[in-house]
Amino acid sequence: MYVIDNLDGSLEDYHNAIRIQSDGPWLYLISTDIMVAKDNLASVLADCTKAIEMNSKDAVAFNNRGIVNTAKMWFNDAEVDFNNAININPQFAPAYKIAVF
Repeated sequence: MYVIDNLDGSLEDYHNAIRIQSDGPWLYLISTDIMVAKDNLASVLADCTKAIEMNSKDAVAFNNRGIVNTAKMWFNDAEVDFNNAININPQFAPAYKIAVF
């Protein structure tokens, strides 16, 4: 868990963890929480994409990337990501909620 007043230190810790265990897509998704707090959407998008490349059945990664694409007003890409999340896990309620924007 990261401390809100030390986002840079927390992000550095996650990057170190990724260097040690680079095959863990969940590490990329955890680091996205910090990057959202830092308003670094480009890095969030890159890390979500990396997590998807590592595990193409990760509904959370698709959903998170869809959220970033929505924030960037890339609605077609967002729709594809939300649909992928729903196709992977039809019970993944967050994707339904956001996909109806």
